[in-house]
Amino acid sequence: MSCVVAAGAATAALALVMRRQHFAWMAARAFVLGFWVLTFPPAGPWLFPGSEVFWIARLAATDLAVAVTGPLLASYLEAQINAPRLRRVLWAMFPTGLTLAAASPLLVRAQSLYWLHNLVVLGLVLTLVAGLVASIRLGSRNARFQAAAWAPSILTGFVAFYFELVLLRSMP
Repeated sequence: MSCVVAAGAATAALALVMRRQHFAWMAARAFVLGFWVLTFPPAGPWLFPGSEVFWIARLAATDLAVAVTGPLLASYLEAQINAPRLRRVLWAMFPTGLTLAAASPLLVRAQSLYWLHNLVVLGLVLTLVAGLVASIRLGSRNARFQAAAWAPSILTGFVAFYFELVLLRSMP
């Protein structure tokens, strides 16, 4: 956890010194992933006592992690990539993810809302994948790096969606 905080702090410092927006989003992603890691044992049950509080924290952390990926990719694309509509769509992931995170207490308590939540998050992930593909087709070298870096997480996410939306149970 200390490595995540150190990486996030170093990236935030780079954002201030270099005045590059994508560093700020990388720092936000590092901090959000650090929060997400804290929802797993052994720290999770201790920090978030009670199963409901625990699941609310994990759900909110997941939603925040998805929320910051859109602006991260949008700000990381090279200046010569002329895709204003693509950038707007990627930026729209942020308020959507924040709304989902804020609604976490409701989503944990109602199974039908939780299922709807998973569909919205699936839509956000598909938006990210479409954004990566479109950016790569437009010649973005940075998008190729991000696609390679995010591929394991995205594939794991699709497996989790299969379990939760098709099999209607949590991934083991």
